[in-house]
Amino acid sequence: MLNHAINVFVTQKEERKGLSFTDCLIIDNCKFTGITNLATFEK
Repeated sequence: MLNHAINVFVTQKEERKGLSFTDCLIIDNCKFTGITNLATFEK
């Protein structure tokens, strides 16, 4: 799972910018567990 999070972090850096590594870990964990919605206070 960590390798996937690193991949998300590297990929998003080129596409969207602005996600921290922690954000990428959360995204990957959501994908892994099947969570489709995520609440956040960030823009």
